[in-house]
Amino acid sequence: MDKKKVPFNPNKEIFLYTDYRAFLKEYYNALKKTMPGFSYKYMAERAGFSSRSFQKLVIDGKKNLTKESILKIAKALRLNKKATEYFENIVFFTQVKELDRKAYYLELIDKFRKRNKPEVLLPAEYAYLEEWYYPILREIVELPEFDEDPDKTAKMLLFALKPDIIKKSFDFLVSQGFLERDTQGRLVKKEKTLHTGRVEHNETLAVKVRQFHLSMIELAVKAVADFPNDIRHVTNTTLSMSKESYEKALKRIETMRYELLELAKTDDNADQIYQLNVNLFPMIKKDGNEK
Repeated sequence: MDKKKVPFNPNKEIFLYTDYRAFLKEYYNALKKTMPGFSYKYMAERAGFSSRSFQKLVIDGKKNLTKESILKIAKALRLNKKATEYFENIVFFTQVKELDRKAYYLELIDKFRKRNKPEVLLPAEYAYLEEWYYPILREIVELPEFDEDPDKTAKMLLFALKPDIIKKSFDFLVSQGFLERDTQGRLVKKEKTLHTGRVEHNETLAVKVRQFHLSMIELAVKAVADFPNDIRHVTNTTLSMSKESYEKALKRIETMRYELLELAKTDDNADQIYQLNVNLFPMIKKDGNEK
């Protein structure tokens, strides 16, 4: 097949992806544009697969890759050692189902990018969810008694946090645009409220959000155990509902959240930081939720 210069360099472009199927699809589309004879059959043959449609089935999510097939595809794409290692990590990140395993591979991906490709780090929005204290420190600047001194800030918190971590956190929040300085040099929030939006189609962000939820639930457990009733509120409700009522409940919960965000946005006399966790989950087995 006649070789032409391709605008898609897999050894470089791969570091922009955490979904290997999306990477392979983009690679295929790029070569198809510049090499009319390029096909899934050609891709499969070059990788040494007996099935002509194997790579298409992989890209469509109907087949997964094994350690052996990962190396075959990496060789066919002429990935170098670093790109092959990265490719293997994003394959396992995409394919594993367990949250702890996904978190493990996502951490490898993030570290690999920081070590080898600093220009393509995971977006700041993802890093913001890596530590439970980032949102708290972002909010604490709103309080009248706030002092940027890390030692004084540490004494304000009900949950222990070392001053050096607080200092680094403020630096991160400023450098990534979550905080800024006003005309007097005081730290202030750049945006009144933040929202992750829908994460169903962004597996990387979805993992970060789930990890963040677990961290906040752990704080809630400590609050129930350690804080007196007059400074925390916990309520539990068990109820039976249809799928239709469940969807309506989700909409009401979301509406409540936005109403609270609007309430906080217009409150110029905030003197405390609160964490609200709302959990609605099934208690019996039904088709589709056994996992």
